[in-house]
Amino acid sequence: MPRDYTASSALVMVLLWFFLVQPAFFPKFTIYQFSEDLYYTEQTEMVISISPPPEDKIEIVQIKVDGGELTSTGEMAGSKALEIPFNNLKMGENHHRVRFYGRLWKENFETRLNIVSFPKEYQKPLEAEFVFIPPGEFLMGIPETEAERDDDETLHKVRLTKGFYMQTTEVTQGQWRTIMGNNPSSFKACGDDCPVENVSWNHVQEFIKRLNRFIKGRKYRLPTEAEWEYAARAGTTTAFANGDITETGCEYDPNLDAMGWYCGNSGVTYKGCIDATRREGSSCAGTHPVAQKQPNAWGLYDMHGNVWEWCQDWYWYDSYPSEPVTDPKGPDAGSARVYRGGSWTYDARYCRSADRDYAHPAKRYYDLGFRLSREAP
Repeated sequence: MPRDYTASSALVMVLLWFFLVQPAFFPKFTIYQFSEDLYYTEQTEMVISISPPPEDKIEIVQIKVDGGELTSTGEMAGSKALEIPFNNLKMGENHHRVRFYGRLWKENFETRLNIVSFPKEYQKPLEAEFVFIPPGEFLMGIPETEAERDDDETLHKVRLTKGFYMQTTEVTQGQWRTIMGNNPSSFKACGDDCPVENVSWNHVQEFIKRLNRFIKGRKYRLPTEAEWEYAARAGTTTAFANGDITETGCEYDPNLDAMGWYCGNSGVTYKGCIDATRREGSSCAGTHPVAQKQPNAWGLYDMHGNVWEWCQDWYWYDSYPSEPVTDPKGPDAGSARVYRGGSWTYDARYCRSADRDYAHPAKRYYDLGFRLSREAP
């Protein structure tokens, strides 16, 4: 009896249609998925762009932000950016993961989606004062005979061949909000004129990146550790820019009390303060508005106390040489970044010009902020 080829013939026809005929009428498409962490983006807009730009448009399937969903029925091409307002989303204060799902009706095309967030309100330059710090030489660190010296403060000569500009105050909460669109500080009740804190070194780099993008012709950055100490000393060799240290803990030190906020004088009355009695400080302590104490000879405020200040350098325990150096920038790599200056919650000895501390660049604390430097033309 002859075999029945009806079923097998039908299967062959389906396979031929799928592999040979169907692609001509229904081209394959590529699904694009892209995600990125955005930090401190409340009250902002998101811009999605494509590079390299495809010839064909990408159909937008879905955009999600931390579980919330934005749905778009439109299309986008590489030559045009898609702007999505975040105003109606409930944004937290830490970070948000944005997921973009797009569909391009073209086979084997590779492209890249870029997400950039920026503050809607940013229309004017950063309102901050800077002073020029001239090039020069100084002794970095302190002698072995000085009280409260740490092992990583080896005395050595440093030569800085280029002048630079230094912000006269620490970056304030108001200045941070202008650029980033939010306020991560623990002491919001202190006000816009108080230093921003609770920011990591990584977050500071994002702040600087946006600032340099918005303000053309000027390059902002963090000071190097050598630049920071040179500026803090302002030509002096004593523990503080106005004289020697007399008390190492939270006791009254007249020189430090005149120049900065430390555990001995950082009491406040606003809500959200911290009980610092464990460090022998006030039962209600916190940051204070910038520029309320005496500046150093170069016009810089709060170089001793208020908040610690991030520097650009990686930290390494034995990174200080004993021989003279020129324009040092610290180690080439590391696991922690340097911060300087002491804070409102620390003893007087930690507010010395030479004192050093460090943390992982992703860490943030309620007494750690920064000030900007700017390259001279």
